[in-house]
Amino acid sequence: LAGSYVNAIATMTNLNIELSTPQIAIDMVGAILSYPAALFGAMGDKLLLIEEDFISSNETIRSHLLIMPEIESLQTMLESLGVA
Repeated sequence: LAGSYVNAIATMTNLNIELSTPQIAIDMVGAILSYPAALFGAMGDKLLLIEEDFISSNETIRSHLLIMPEIESLQTMLESLGVA
């Protein structure tokens, strides 16, 4: 799923975007985010949040996808989208 979003962003921005190996974590949100916060905290405080709803005939599932690019990469993406 993350690959689909990154591919869409790459298409919209005309950028070549490469993904690193995905990781999964199951815990409380504070515990999960403490590691990347410490890791990326020195580089910046920005991330890309994608909120989506998966809807079937009788159920809706809300999901949040956090993408944490390097700060220079995020700036390049935002500039390409005309947001920065």
